[in-house]
Amino acid sequence: MKLAHKIMLGGMSILLIYLLFKLIVWQYEAYNERRGFCTAEGKYLTEEEKLQNLKVDLIVALLEDWSKNYDDNWDANLYISKYDLNDEEKIIELMAKSDINKSLEENFGFIAIGSMPEYFARDQLIHCRFGKGNCGKSLYNFDRTIMHSLFNEDNKIDITYLKNLPKDYSFVTDWGRGSTNLQIYPLSSVQKIENKLYKLRSYDIYKFCCDRDFIDKLIKYNNVPISRKNRDKTENEGAYNQEELDLRLDQVDGEIIDDFYILDLYKDRNLALDHPNQVQKFGLFWSAGALRKPAYANKYRKIFVTACGMIAETE
Repeated sequence: MKLAHKIMLGGMSILLIYLLFKLIVWQYEAYNERRGFCTAEGKYLTEEEKLQNLKVDLIVALLEDWSKNYDDNWDANLYISKYDLNDEEKIIELMAKSDINKSLEENFGFIAIGSMPEYFARDQLIHCRFGKGNCGKSLYNFDRTIMHSLFNEDNKIDITYLKNLPKDYSFVTDWGRGSTNLQIYPLSSVQKIENKLYKLRSYDIYKFCCDRDFIDKLIKYNNVPISRKNRDKTENEGAYNQEELDLRLDQVDGEIIDDFYILDLYKDRNLALDHPNQVQKFGLFWSAGALRKPAYANKYRKIFVTACGMIAETE
């Protein structure tokens, strides 16, 4: 037999042995999964241990997914809030107490951030060290004096930090400059429905309820009321209504007066949104109108998990 044939036969034998080994491992893991045994940790996990792993994996899975798509997620951020935001009225109360002169981070008690601008900027620098990618100077400021970064210096997620988070914290997602919404996920809301099926509450609010920087940018962008953004500014000689809205927060019930009612009210009256307090009030009422809708009581994200408490599938 020629040497080349021997080498080819040897290579195929090694490949077959490797595939057979992988098949045995896969079958062993599948068997363990069926009996609820966590292969990675070599034991049966308690319900508390599964919940702990799931809470970490919810954040890790989202950050990892974002990191794979620069075009869609280059300016997205995930925040950790020290507040347990597992109730519509808690969120509304926090929004109502927000200081008009403070940032979203300050008003919502953010203590850590998974910043995709930071991730992609560091990723560029790491590739540059190995002679790959664009080696231009990064414009991102890596200083983390206010919030802890969920990314380590090697751009890997800080799992240790996430594992030590209190159970009554929440994580909040912001899809970037083009988005007006925030999504709130309270960790305390994670509950088991049945075997391997869990649920997580989620809430949506509007950023201009609580973020001075976003409010100022919105005013500058619109110049005139939001409802007139796309109209000719010379229409009616540019006149718009400066009246204060005669509506209390407790009247926004989510049924008769909901988010659509609030939006239509501002449009119909052509109300001006050229002052920070007016924009903040609009954001507060609009958010409260959505949060108090009866449908919100059943707004859950369903999650199928493995025996190790990791995400297998979501609905």
